[in-house]
Amino acid sequence: MTPLEYQAERWRRIRVHHEQDTYPSEIMSFLKGDIERFSPRRLRKISKVADLFALDARDVLYRLARSTRGRPRDFVDEPRLVIPDSLRSDMLHYAHEDFQGGHQGITRTYEKLRSEFYWPGMYADVEHYVKECVDCASGKGRPPNEGPSPGNIEPRRPFEVVSMDFVTHMPASERGNTFLFLFQDAFSGYVMCKPMRSTTAQDVAEVYEECVFRRFGASSMVRHDQDPRFMSEVFTRFRELLGSKQRATLAYRPQDGRPEYSGIYRRSRPE
Repeated sequence: MTPLEYQAERWRRIRVHHEQDTYPSEIMSFLKGDIERFSPRRLRKISKVADLFALDARDVLYRLARSTRGRPRDFVDEPRLVIPDSLRSDMLHYAHEDFQGGHQGITRTYEKLRSEFYWPGMYADVEHYVKECVDCASGKGRPPNEGPSPGNIEPRRPFEVVSMDFVTHMPASERGNTFLFLFQDAFSGYVMCKPMRSTTAQDVAEVYEECVFRRFGASSMVRHDQDPRFMSEVFTRFRELLGSKQRATLAYRPQDGRPEYSGIYRRSRPE
């Protein structure tokens, strides 16, 4: 796929998300003159805000650079892409947690998003997302409100939460492996093992990609008891491998417990 074809496909997917979301799709229908679908009451409501939006040549919806009454903070220099509900969690992640996000605070994360994008209630969504960020809470002191430990969050599906640990100081195998890398699915208890020669950030990223991501997709949380700085480097390497497709929260637990209790240590042998 050429760069131009890739761009065209990306815009097509955004348009599909617009059409599948009630809020953008109704405005798009109004702008196209397709008003038969609306009740008189709904039509009046949409007509009051429709002039704040426009469709470009690709039929992608934008919020125009205008202020609403009493809300001059909505004014920006350029039209902003309207983000449908199905893509908002991704936008929040990339603006706050991704490599360029840098775990900035509420105001900076919000300003970063609103400079290019728009959706109703954006500030409230940013505020909630940043306040619930596990990395920010653990790195900036004790949160003001008590809540459950991120390590104790109950998974709702397989491989939503994955625990990881190393077994070290094992006898060298014929291939020179002296480490055993363990992954355990918190939902099912399923355990995977990978013999390794070394445990650099690059090695760990590649093993995670091979054992977890390729087979089961991206996890929402990775529990570990490693140095948080080391794990941050691991997922920096992993994002370089897969282009930021992994969105896991790193939950640091000095005594994670999952792999230790599996009993896999006694039964495992290196390759």
